[in-house]
Amino acid sequence: MLGSGLVVLSKVQEGKISVVALVSKDCQDKANAGEIIKTLAPLIEAKGGGKPDFAQCGGAKPEGWKEFIKALEATLQG
Repeated sequence: MLGSGLVVLSKVQEGKISVVALVSKDCQDKANAGEIIKTLAPLIEAKGGGKPDFAQCGGAKPEGWKEFIKALEATLQG
């Protein structure tokens, strides 16, 4: 199957950061987009959430992105 997995995208604009996470259906037993965003959003001073396949948040601390990615990697390694 082409395109299965986890995708996390971010954008910084005007001092704010937006993050979107997508998890394909076949990977939702390993990763939940809503839980990932809900757990890691505070690292960028954000609140967010969503569903197992799609979630988003917006924060005021774009400099927390590196920490967000490190925490994401640790979460996925389990």
